[in-house]
Amino acid sequence: MIDVVSLDGQRGAWDDFVARADGGSFCHLAAWRDILADVLGAECLY
Repeated sequence: MIDVVSLDGQRGAWDDFVARADGGSFCHLAAWRDILADVLGAECLY
């Protein structure tokens, strides 16, 4: 089972994880999440 939780202020930790993860890219960064949510109105669950 996968638990999905809100990012809630852990932006730096998330971006560090993305930087270390195989296949991680700018599309996975917290700032990209903001663009998708703010500009496109997308619900981003990370």
